Amino acid sequence: MRVTGYPTEWDESEGLLPVEIQDVMISATPSELRALASFLTLAASQLEAPGFSTQSIELPDSKPSPQTGISFMVLGVP
Repeated sequence: MRVTGYPTEWDESEGLLPVEIQDVMISATPSELRALASFLTLAASQLEAPGFSTQSIELPDSKPSPQTGISFMVLGVP
């Protein structure tokens, strides 16, 4: 498994550069965790099928005045 994240600050010259992260902390409501769990379960099932393509979900960001939601993407690993 490999986890990649993106900073919340936009750098005009570089955009959002991916950062490989070691630990993940999720602050969420029970319904948000259930939505994420359902998404991951579905992505895992689809990953086993031929022709898997990237799956993603966007959940709301709870910080004040967010410009985007929080995206989770699952990529297949060979």
